[in-house]
Amino acid sequence: MDLKINMDIYKTIMNHGFLIFEYNAKFVLNKMPTPTNQMSMSGGQNWEFNSFDDALDTVKNIIKWKDPSNLTQIISWEASMMYRHIGLGEKCVDLGYVESTSFEKALSEARKCAELYIAKNDLEKSINGFDVKIRPCRNQK
Repeated sequence: MDLKINMDIYKTIMNHGFLIFEYNAKFVLNKMPTPTNQMSMSGGQNWEFNSFDDALDTVKNIIKWKDPSNLTQIISWEASMMYRHIGLGEKCVDLGYVESTSFEKALSEARKCAELYIAKNDLEKSINGFDVKIRPCRNQK
């Protein structure tokens, strides 16, 4: 979890009135009413947990926290390759679409597609290098 996500969850749980603190080798969850969340702990009792993560997970469930790092969606990327053919010059090829969640993964997949294209078309000895480009598709296929 990166620092920004940490700050987001901590700010959110504080705005909801939750406090997690360590006491006697346990982690105690306390809740006070706030303008964001008027709820108080049932029976006014604090809840005890064996770990901070258990207490934090409980708060996340109560406030229905959606972790932004888990909300990554798959994006279609349009991939193309430019290769330098010995004797015929530069050629461009549309490699189609690559499904990925990040630019780096999509670029890696596009390179694999380019290598497969080169092997499938028996171009290994006929080309002098290639470049791959990708761009996100606005309209999903």
